[in-house]
Amino acid sequence: MIKKLIVSAIFTTVATLGALSATYDGSMLYGYSTSPAGALQFTSTTEAGMAFQFTESDINYFRGCRITAIAVANGSPAAGSTATEQPITLFTASGFNSMGVAQTTMTFEGTMDLTKPGLYKEYLLPEPIEITEETEPVWFGLTAVCNPNEADVLMFDSWSHDLSIPGGMVGAANKDGEPVIWTNQTQQFGFGCVRVKIEGKNFPADEVSMLDCLIPDVVTTGTQEPIVFYARNEAGNDINSLTVAYRVGNAEEQTRTFELANPLIYNDYVALQLNLDMPDEPANDLLLSLDIKEVNGVENSAKPADRSASAYCLAMNAGSGYPRNMVAEIATGTWCGYCPMGFVGVSKMMADHPDGTFIPIAVHVNDQMTTASYNLFQTNFTGSNAPVLVVNRNTARYGMRNPTYELMSQMYPTVRATPAMAQLSVDAIEIDAPGKKINVEASAEFAFDFADGNYALSFVLTEDNVGPYYQNNNYCQEGAPEMEEWNTLPQEANVMFNAVARQINLFNGINGTIPAEVKAGEIYRASASLRTNTVSNPQNCNIIVMLVNRTTGRIENAVTKSVAELPIHEVAAPAADAAIYDLQGRKILKPVAGRLYISDGKKFIAE
Repeated sequence: MIKKLIVSAIFTTVATLGALSATYDGSMLYGYSTSPAGALQFTSTTEAGMAFQFTESDINYFRGCRITAIAVANGSPAAGSTATEQPITLFTASGFNSMGVAQTTMTFEGTMDLTKPGLYKEYLLPEPIEITEETEPVWFGLTAVCNPNEADVLMFDSWSHDLSIPGGMVGAANKDGEPVIWTNQTQQFGFGCVRVKIEGKNFPADEVSMLDCLIPDVVTTGTQEPIVFYARNEAGNDINSLTVAYRVGNAEEQTRTFELANPLIYNDYVALQLNLDMPDEPANDLLLSLDIKEVNGVENSAKPADRSASAYCLAMNAGSGYPRNMVAEIATGTWCGYCPMGFVGVSKMMADHPDGTFIPIAVHVNDQMTTASYNLFQTNFTGSNAPVLVVNRNTARYGMRNPTYELMSQMYPTVRATPAMAQLSVDAIEIDAPGKKINVEASAEFAFDFADGNYALSFVLTEDNVGPYYQNNNYCQEGAPEMEEWNTLPQEANVMFNAVARQINLFNGINGTIPAEVKAGEIYRASASLRTNTVSNPQNCNIIVMLVNRTTGRIENAVTKSVAELPIHEVAAPAADAAIYDLQGRKILKPVAGRLYISDGKKFIAE
């Protein structure tokens, strides 16, 4: 880690060059960086640098062409500085050794033009590099003496790129006279704004990808919804116009052509906005889709999957809907030295929001508190990684992040401000001690009618004050003040655990708990049982009921109740010849195992 650096990051993904149908001859500036978004800043004068790798796949793609120059985005003068130029040393390198020091194969001097910050300036190579089958992967970069009082020299795009693509190398010397030490900081800083000029034939033309698209979770009926998307030039020629086809639900496809104010060069992106007409009536799972179909008036060469975006949302009348609660499912483990960040984050969030609007679920992975019933959480989201935070199972909106208090407190207002389609309640629970179960009755009420839903209720049992168990603690030394008492606890800390997931029934919801056809304002009741065979004390347990959208996989809303808050009744199985009724009073001939029924005025769970 380079301790002197300060920079912010934006998160997205990177598209790669695909099959191409249009080409042109000439030259292009090629690299993995997008437009400059910020500069690395230093607290003192430091020799530093940045580099990207021209990989084996690049060599195969551009074989027969030649590299004639390195292109670097100009830096900018520091505040109050009158500097107009910045000397830099450009280099090519065969790689980096185990100490991270560049092994250069060619160096030459150049000068940045600080009067044109952010623009790419070309520096001719002393000898062009012919790209042949014998060409080895090569790094291109620069170093400079960075004086924070004169200029911000190293420009980065601040995108969090795919770590499988080399090119996020950042270097800095800790002291004057020491070598520049290099590390891959792609996810922290993005790519340094370094490219190469390639001359030759058959360059890709008229190819644009959709870098990102911000489709909301909830839209308002009868309005125009602004949809912002990012289009990136994947071709060598300039892009001057884009034609986008879009559709709202089952409405007819429409198109709009954007004439760009400035030509879009290779790997740069532009943010554009479409205003989509929303339906006049509420709708569940309304599909919004966009496709960049034409570039410069001809068919877009990008693959359909790379140039389009679609997502489901809910269309609701203005002012309708219910308050939405935040479900924080957190992958954690006693073996994970960084998982205490979840302890602190959850503890602070619960202190801020003790009213049940923040619902934590600690899903333990490969430790003493693991429950097999939650395995689909790892399968669908986190794998064996920890700590990982998933909010309302809506990774398109909130990503998969570290469970820090800072991140969770930032997400909370957004979650709460998004209206929910339904409100839920835990109506009653009963403890079946002999059967080691807690029987739960819950209900749901919806804000609008629909006839084609695919929703279900999922029931979760968590337990507080579990343990003690030993938790690995990488914060055992001072240096992370936000971790509070964990700075003073030992490497192996013997602690109690809260919000431990004990049982989920079922991860994607129980069939039949919500009908396909729903009427606004009606109460839909359901019941389920949760096993308590691993529970230490039922009085420390919490019941969580979640409405799962089985089309999108998202949690549309949830509610939690402490077992200690609810009346507890013992239940027993009925006599063999006793009449059995469901919760609506209808006589049942063949009870379904796991469902809650009534017999002789007492409730029971069918075996």
